[in-house]
Amino acid sequence: MYWLEVLIIACGGGAVGCVVFLLVQMAQQAYALHRAAQNEVVVTDTTSGLMRSFLPMARGLGVAVCVLLARGDRSSMYYRLRETIGRRLSAAGNPQGINADEYVGFWGLLSVAGGLAAVMLFLFLEPDTMFSVYVYFGGGVALGFMYWHSWLNRAKASYQNSIRKALPFSLDLLTLSMEAGLDFTSALARMVKKIGNSALGKEFSLMLHEIQLGKSRSQSLRDFANRVDVPEVGTVVASLIQAEELGASLGPILRIQSAQQRERRSQRAEEIAMRAPVKILFPLVVCMFPAIMLILAAPIIISVMRSL
Repeated sequence: MYWLEVLIIACGGGAVGCVVFLLVQMAQQAYALHRAAQNEVVVTDTTSGLMRSFLPMARGLGVAVCVLLARGDRSSMYYRLRETIGRRLSAAGNPQGINADEYVGFWGLLSVAGGLAAVMLFLFLEPDTMFSVYVYFGGGVALGFMYWHSWLNRAKASYQNSIRKALPFSLDLLTLSMEAGLDFTSALARMVKKIGNSALGKEFSLMLHEIQLGKSRSQSLRDFANRVDVPEVGTVVASLIQAEELGASLGPILRIQSAQQRERRSQRAEEIAMRAPVKILFPLVVCMFPAIMLILAAPIIISVMRSL
């Protein structure tokens, strides 16, 4: 009886999948025309082979969700969610080269994959009640949904930590170049060549490209700070913009900011080190303390049982 119901659910899911696939294809074509009309070009460079394999399906699903929910209205809730996801992806360095629509598509695919894996686990365990399959499926969908959300959070934290670590050294290079007689743009280009293909190097390279295309230096700095969403970078950018507005020399300000960022990095390292005893307390109490108590109390318990 359980297998018959599961077969019915699988057939229904397959039918729904076929309908969704057709809708995705139609929506992808419609949305491609919409993006072409607005001259929006998205370049995707996915480094993961697994993500590259599922990228067309994820892109189609994300486009279908955008077309069905937003309906071209840029004031809709989905567009606001899409802009939020886009800002988070920018703060994470656009991991795997995916955009907001593809991120939503992968979100849905991973949620469905988690639900199907949970159903397979249900078939392996063979619970007593059919209600358990819905619990398993819902739990799998929730786990897939949460995992993809946590993946972006981890990527964002790693990218921002890389920027924090490289910021003082980059400011030192920029300061030395400007004090040697170079202007800000030339010093920035020299610093980008020096730090290479790091996270901060990519962001500075993008900012340099914007300045060379004609964007003002202050606006490029503001976009850089908004893009990476790192408080330390925001402090440095605010100082540079203020110095530019007041006509002050950037060399001394960069040197002061470099020293402050290096001190702040040391303070952050001390703060993380102080958290270690608190974090280790829970596994110590849960794992090690019961084992120690068992080792100490086992001889006493054995002797008491023998005497009784």
